[in-house]
Amino acid sequence: MSRAVWLVATAAILPIAAMSAAETPKPAAGLFKPTAAPLILTRTLRHMMHDGTAIVTRRSYRVQFTAEGNGFELAGTLSEVSVEAPPGLEALAALERRRPDPGIFPIKLDAAGMIVPSEDPAPSRQQRQAIGTASADIARMNLASAEATQAQGFVSQFQTRPFRTYWPLDLFHPAAGTQREQKAIALDGGLQGQVTTVITASTDRASGLVSDFTRTVVTDLGGDKRTVIEEWTLAPAP
Repeated sequence: MSRAVWLVATAAILPIAAMSAAETPKPAAGLFKPTAAPLILTRTLRHMMHDGTAIVTRRSYRVQFTAEGNGFELAGTLSEVSVEAPPGLEALAALERRRPDPGIFPIKLDAAGMIVPSEDPAPSRQQRQAIGTASADIARMNLASAEATQAQGFVSQFQTRPFRTYWPLDLFHPAAGTQREQKAIALDGGLQGQVTTVITASTDRASGLVSDFTRTVVTDLGGDKRTVIEEWTLAPAP
């Protein structure tokens, strides 16, 4: 695997801000009545590589809804992490496995089940240590100067946007079915690119609560296509 591909993998596997839908989603029709029982929320991120392989990161959280004011609060803790990576990316996979994941919970929701946006918290001591570890690991990989600078640039993003990703605002109460959106983007040199987003969701009919939510984003930058698939599942805790 080339170092150029390694850099693409770095951008995917490390927790940079994920793609957010271009339009603000509307809440699904019907009431939102989440269960108060403990649940397991799993987010799986698949970054498809040019050679057909994929980097797959799966993080599971033990979560629970409680009523709060005119909406709800979702508390949660990280319970399991798994990372699958092609040969040659073992060090990067190990780095992702030991990455802490604070700052996501609690999540505030309004009465319709929409996530209430909040600002990223300042990086904690634990997060700063993880950033330092990632930088040291990259320094030991003997990359060419330009490639090392790019890799360190990915890591430095976490100091201003630490470990928080843009989860869909309608994640917990989506409209069931499939939605598709295409957006043109301008590139340097007068070229045109395109971002295609496809969202498929299913919900529990009684509560309106999501059971499965998949977001596929295909970015075409002048013929260079990248595909990222995010899937969230919500199931009763064992």
